Amino acid sequence: MLVPLLYVFNAQPAKAQAALDALPLSHDPAELQRQFILTQAFIAVAQAEVALAQGRPAQAVALAEMILLSLRQDGIHLFLADTLCLHGRALHAAGQAPAAQAVLAAARADAEALGSRRSLWPILAALADLAVARGDPAAAQALRQEAVAVITYIVEHAGADDLRAAFRRRPAVAALLRAAGDPVP
Repeated sequence: MLVPLLYVFNAQPAKAQAALDALPLSHDPAELQRQFILTQAFIAVAQAEVALAQGRPAQAVALAEMILLSLRQDGIHLFLADTLCLHGRALHAAGQAPAAQAVLAAARADAEALGSRRSLWPILAALADLAVARGDPAAAQALRQEAVAVITYIVEHAGADDLRAAFRRRPAVAALLRAAGDPVP
């Protein structure tokens, strides 16, 4: 069930869609919610990421809002910051920058309150993208540097060298490191 997300994380939306299509589970969000709330959330996140990658931000916004509603109704805090980040990115792609800024600020506050570095760096990267869009390169660079500091901490504590290198080579991580002026191996 995590395979579609792994493809999304590696910037392969077509493979993510194929993996979603191959799942032996219903793709109907209501049916999945009745079965397994976290299964539904994983699949809906993958669907939203694929929609965003394929240029369908309105669909990504709707899916993210459905996931957030479901998580909140069931009192599940797991992946809330991540889903807020997805929602903010989708809103930004849909041309709703002020709403995206508010959602990403909430995502950042949530990730920082939890001490979740795994969730924080992509939120900072999304906030940097918003800063670029509003014409504030200094704020964008400061946010990227914060994200790089978080990534550096993760890499330093990742364990084996191959694990560190694999994390740094993830497309989103590598793109952020390049944008911040940090060479990627």
